[in-house]
Amino acid sequence: MQRLHSSPPVVGAAATDIPTPPNKQICGGPDGLVPFVFHAFVWQEGEKKDLGALPGVECSEAVSINSQGEIAGRSGNGVIDPLVGLEEIRGVIWRDGEIQDLGTLGGNHSIAIAINDRSQVVGFSVSTI
Repeated sequence: MQRLHSSPPVVGAAATDIPTPPNKQICGGPDGLVPFVFHAFVWQEGEKKDLGALPGVECSEAVSINSQGEIAGRSGNGVIDPLVGLEEIRGVIWRDGEIQDLGTLGGNHSIAIAINDRSQVVGFSVSTI
């Protein structure tokens, strides 16, 4: 049977075989509920590709993909937030196989929730207020 249309890509997060270090809230919380680091992935045409994370032994999650293949999500950044004692999270996008930290509005955390076909990202950020 010949396919007329390719299936749309799917994004998410899946466990790796890397044990979860302490203070990885993306990886199951401070109680270590999930024993392995999770990485963002994109799945298309029966192939799953690990998108990685920001540098270090970090967790990531992909939550949205646009028609250009740009992916929005979040990743730990390896820095412990002194206010809460957990790893900081950053909103990120993956574009052409590269991850980009979207920063914050002055606080220690941000999360990207969706990306549209104009490459505009929506999410939230902790501020200094």
